[in-house]
Amino acid sequence: MLLTLLLACAGGGPSSPAPDDATPECGEGELFDGEICVPEACGMAPWGDVEGTVYVDASAAAGGDGSPDAPLSDLPTAVAASTETDIIVLAAGTYPVNLAVEKRSLDLRGRCTELVVLDGSVVSPKKPTLSFNDERPGRQDLLRLQGLTVSGGGVGVFTGGGEVDLDDIVVQQGQGYNLAITNSDGQLDDVRLLDVQTSGGVNDDAGWGLFVAGNSTVEARRLYLRGGVERGIQVYDRADLLLEDSTLDAFNPDGQHGTVMQVSYASATLHDVALTDSTGWGIEVYDGTLDFEGVAITGQRGLGRSAFYPALGAYDGAVITGSGLRIEDSAGGVMSGTGSTIELQQVAMMDSDRDSVGAGLWAWGGRLVVEDVETERTHGTSFASVFGGELVVRRGLVAGVDPGGIEVDGTVLESAGTGLTLVDESTAELTDVVLSGIEGAGILLHGQESGTSRLTLVDVEIADIETHWQTRGAAGIYAQQGTVSADGLVVRDIAGPGLVLQGTDDGAATSLSCTDCDISGVRQAGVIAVGQAPGTQVAIDGCSIQDVAVDDGSGLSIGMLFTETSQPPTVTVRDCEVSGTAHGALFVVGNGAVDVQDSTLHAGSGATYGGLQVHGNAVYATGGIGPWDGATGLRLTGNQLVPGSGDTVLLHDASATLQDNDWGGTDGVLRQQHCDEALPVEGGDEAPRFDDCPGWDHLVLEIDTMPTDTPPVEL
Repeated sequence: MLLTLLLACAGGGPSSPAPDDATPECGEGELFDGEICVPEACGMAPWGDVEGTVYVDASAAAGGDGSPDAPLSDLPTAVAASTETDIIVLAAGTYPVNLAVEKRSLDLRGRCTELVVLDGSVVSPKKPTLSFNDERPGRQDLLRLQGLTVSGGGVGVFTGGGEVDLDDIVVQQGQGYNLAITNSDGQLDDVRLLDVQTSGGVNDDAGWGLFVAGNSTVEARRLYLRGGVERGIQVYDRADLLLEDSTLDAFNPDGQHGTVMQVSYASATLHDVALTDSTGWGIEVYDGTLDFEGVAITGQRGLGRSAFYPALGAYDGAVITGSGLRIEDSAGGVMSGTGSTIELQQVAMMDSDRDSVGAGLWAWGGRLVVEDVETERTHGTSFASVFGGELVVRRGLVAGVDPGGIEVDGTVLESAGTGLTLVDESTAELTDVVLSGIEGAGILLHGQESGTSRLTLVDVEIADIETHWQTRGAAGIYAQQGTVSADGLVVRDIAGPGLVLQGTDDGAATSLSCTDCDISGVRQAGVIAVGQAPGTQVAIDGCSIQDVAVDDGSGLSIGMLFTETSQPPTVTVRDCEVSGTAHGALFVVGNGAVDVQDSTLHAGSGATYGGLQVHGNAVYATGGIGPWDGATGLRLTGNQLVPGSGDTVLLHDASATLQDNDWGGTDGVLRQQHCDEALPVEGGDEAPRFDDCPGWDHLVLEIDTMPTDTPPVEL
């Protein structure tokens, strides 16, 4: 063991003894102590710069008195011969011990960690290498270790009371635990915990680098942890841990679901802590508290392709608060589980792992509040997903969400990406957030029969949404069985419709309230609302819908489409401008109370559909998809209707109420078409199509600009 440490520190191994007439050249940061090259921190043999009262040298002859000139040769003898106030100094060497210290203080100081090793694997490998128990009432004994390495043993160092002060030590290869602090107050400085094991230890299922439990308060600074099996760090049962300027590195359990750091029924505070290159979960808090400032998680991976490996998670009523979180090149993000609360500021998530389907932010039955978040080049289902929980995001920039994949029974299932997903009676509030560069959908909202999801958007922009190969198209927002309230919404450059709202026959309705909404550069339609459940409502006050392209699959290009399937929607539109469509500014199918006021509706430019040239209209209303039972709930009041390639207003087997509309300063055209009888078509009794009618009644009205006192025209 000593040879291994010397090789690691001397950069190629200890130098050969120098010839009588030469001094070897040691590496940078090393010195020649008369025999070999050693790190400068080790000082000159035999004691370096360490001073004490009892001296021990494993290479010394037996029978010494513990003085520097006649050191003792083994540690148990030195402990037995010393008092509580003595400082025991260890020279370079390996000391096979399973040392149990009770009812006294102990101060051990080695020449340096690279040269002094307490080895617990030789005598009784399942026992602790060093255990310290303080059971005396009214006394607070102290264990102090400095400048040495503790290796092997069922536990490297165990404390069961008193105080512990560890400074510049290494604890490695414990068979179950490296460092276990219970019912003790501790101060750890420059401690390295390396490569804990699980085979043959006191707890074969453990493999924990640092375990802090009971009524323990521990402050650790510049802690370095490498490796681990089940836990890197476990804080448990009323314990409190402060961790500063520390690195938890290369936690990669072999085929196990490990956790780098877990806080259970306890509390922890982190300042400037890095988690790097780990496998499994990152930081978990169960029914405890965590506060942090400056946490970086890099290279965190799941065990295979799975959805649930959060980098930071709160569960069972836990509370996490923090600022300065960065997650990069990792499989997971942040999850707030049932009954838990997470409140974060200054969050960055970059370059997430492609082999995952986990969201950046998860509110899974809990509350998650994030301010000032930025993401780039992420993969997975969503930037944020809410399942029966609550999400609040203030000031965010999301740039790029690609599909992720999850492996189920050997098959990789790839899912489309979304900026935000709400499912199962969830709530979300986004303020001053940009969602862009997403392959799938900007926002997907879906309630359940038991209730609806609620989404509030303030100054939110959804942009650059691309079609995923598994879907027919993209959408800015797709909402079903939920409530959407938006103020200052911008939706642009979408490879599908801007806003889609749809109820279900067996569920709750969908409603949209939108103020000052800007929709441009979309396909198929700016707004689509399908009344399929009682109570589906749309209220738009102030909007701009422009540049709606023809969708390759449907051939549609419509500003606003309101249609019923089983229940009519209720729609109110005020102060909107719709232009740049092919088939019309407003399209109403079937019944529904559709009231459009004080808006500008530009007739469409026309487009080829099914090999035919189809003219565009400012307004087009028709009967339902089934038998033509008419559209009767359309009301146009105080609007500017701008003619284009087709009729300004075209009613097919429909009626409308028109009042105080401006027909663009020119003669406008209002046309009504009606199929006199429902003729059967070949092969069955289906409802007639347009071309099934042998002759339509064409009612063409040439209407001048209507004065404001003109009574409504009932058709």
